[in-house]
Amino acid sequence: MNDRAFTPYERLIETMSGLFYREGIHAPGIDRIVKESRVAKMSFYKYFPSKDHLVIAYLQKRDVRWRAWLEEAVHRIGVTPEDCILAIFDVLDEWFHSSDFHGCGFINAAAEFNDEQRFVRDIVNEHKQLVHDYVKQLAQAATLADIDRVASQICLLMDGAIATALTQKNVNAAQTAR
Repeated sequence: MNDRAFTPYERLIETMSGLFYREGIHAPGIDRIVKESRVAKMSFYKYFPSKDHLVIAYLQKRDVRWRAWLEEAVHRIGVTPEDCILAIFDVLDEWFHSSDFHGCGFINAAAEFNDEQRFVRDIVNEHKQLVHDYVKQLAQAATLADIDRVASQICLLMDGAIATALTQKNVNAAQTAR
């Protein structure tokens, strides 16, 4: 990362996004995030009064990036609406075979926080709903019957494939789900 191209805020976001996704949210401390992003601790607290604020920023940024990545990749691979639905699993397959696959950042975050930190669960649920809405749009474009049920089934297959790829190191899980 070229520090000159990023503001201190952007460096903090990029650094913690990578650390949280690779290592989990609780593992890296604020001191490490500050050190690796090369910003002053005072700057950190200017943008993020607590680690909870950092977690919120991470999840919101990951949501936007992940959904944009998914939609772009699905439409790059899929030609027809039906192709786009199946392309979801081809896209996941590419991801599972990459060196940057560490599971679903949202499922991972939900596993790290208990119900007392409801804000995390709320963001995770919102992300999952937005993914469901996107899949539902694809099912509607393919003129499938019972689109809400089909979208729920596809999302369940997606999450199952992601969990299987991570926990069992089964990089072919997406093709099995397909």
